[in-house]
Amino acid sequence: METTTKKQELELHIAELERSIAELKVQLKQLEESDQHQAIDNLEAYLATMENRWDTLKDFWPIVQNELRDMFVKMKGDKTK
Repeated sequence: METTTKKQELELHIAELERSIAELKVQLKQLEESDQHQAIDNLEAYLATMENRWDTLKDFWPIVQNELRDMFVKMKGDKTK
């Protein structure tokens, strides 16, 4: 009779461990999904930042071109004197 009780105890412990593992798997899945959502949110913010920087560069580039053109024209004028 004693072996039957031990066997039942072991089966009970195994069942409890399996339930615990199942709960941990659910928690892990939830955490992974949360991390994915956070990564997507971060990506959206990064892309918005990059778009803003690109717009700034597009606005700034003509100014740089004009400054360089003026500088080279001035340098060329100084060499001809």
